[in-house]
Parts: sequence; C-alpha cells; structure tokens
Amino acid sequence: MNLKNVIKQFEYYRPTSEKQVLLKCEVPLEYLASGAFRNVYTVPGLPIVVKIPSNPGGRRHAQEEIRFIKDLMKNTLMRERMQRYLPVTYYMNLKSGVSVAHKYSMLRDTSNNERMTQKVAQKVSDILEIGEWDSHVYNFGRDERGRVVVLDFGCM
Repeated sequence: MNLKNVIKQFEYYRPTSEKQVLLKCEVPLEYLASGAFRNVYTVPGLPIVVKIPSNPGGRRHAQEEIRFIKDLMKNTLMRERMQRYLPVTYYMNLKSGVSVAHKYSMLRDTSNNERMTQKVAQKVSDILEIGEWDSHVYNFGRDERGRVVVLDFGCM
C-alpha cells in the first residue's frame, strides 16, 4: 500500500472511526499517541499519521482546525508567511474531523525545546495577529530539515 492509495481510500470511504479505517479502507493502523481530543495513528511503512477525534469535543476541535487551515490556504499572503510552519496535510474531512498528514518527529518536553517552540509560537502569533494559543511543546514537531512545524491548529 502506498500513500496515493491510502488517500484514495480515505476520499472514497470517508471514514469516521478507527474501525472504518481498518474495515472499509483496509488501512492498517498503529497507535501513536492521544490527546484530550483525538487519537493519532501511524500507517506501517508510510510517513503519515491519521488523526481521529475521540469524542464530540474532539470532532469540534478538528473541525475548527480544518476550517482554520482551509481559510489560511485561501489567503495567499498568509499562506506564504505561514508555509514553513504548516504540516503537510493529505486529507481532511470537515464533517468527521478525520485527517491524514505527514508524520513529523515529536519533540520531547525539554527546556531547550520549550524555548524553541515558544519562539516559533510567537512568530506564528505575530503573523496571524492573535494572542495566546495552545502552544505546548507537544503541539509541535520537527521536519526532515530540522525545522519546527505546528502540528495542532485546533485552538487558534
């Protein structure tokens, strides 16, 4: 199974749960992590994560994130300014809140990472002209080039 096939399966079946991903899409999942709003899985052999809301609040959280990203992508200036901080997202379903994105290295909760993510959080806040947001170290990842990427835009 390759990335293109996985995305086609998600687009065709529009899964709303782990069970539907496994049974309808026939995409194997391995549990990676969870937060207050969703569970995150990897697909063995592929550099992607599948984010699935774990409760009604999680669906709303994911919907806010999807709306935020879609609105941001419509604004050429903002898209250009934010591009380096945005995760690569392959699939987003506004109704279910399920999404598929590139898998980034997780950051550990260390004082060095905390300082680094707070700098990035301030840059993002300045670009978007917003105040405080959920900029905890676990909402950031690192891409293959070592750059910090924001992984969760649900609280913007």
